[in-house]
Amino acid sequence: MTITQFIPSVYYDTIGFLGFTLYVLNYTLLTTNKLRSEHVSYFAINCMAASLVLIGLPHSFNLASALIQVFWIAISSVGIMIRLRRRRLPVFVSHRAAGAITSPPLVAPWQGDPRSPDVCPKIRYPDQEFGKRTVPPGADHTQHAW
Repeated sequence: MTITQFIPSVYYDTIGFLGFTLYVLNYTLLTTNKLRSEHVSYFAINCMAASLVLIGLPHSFNLASALIQVFWIAISSVGIMIRLRRRRLPVFVSHRAAGAITSPPLVAPWQGDPRSPDVCPKIRYPDQEFGKRTVPPGADHTQHAW
């Protein structure tokens, strides 16, 4: 006896159908530009959809379907880890590559937003455009000390 004999098949079908619905919803959001493939949520929805379809498979098992769901869970997990790591790790570039003419002033971390190129132009985060400087609203961009 297996556990699948004690649970009605309608539950497995419903869980599998929810996974299918998430797949379709995710692809629709991607196609209509409501969701971007660079976002963690895209991979999280794919992982959840694959998990639900995999949970729904034991009642009417299909090896090929199970393998593709395991693949989607694995690749979605890798995609989530890569995107979360990119959010945290800065990319170090030279002052000249970042667009600075002279050395930037030394600024303590508590003296401003460390993600701002005006505070520390030596660090470029992946979500910032390379070499682009942002100037706070109302600030005169010609008054920099560097």
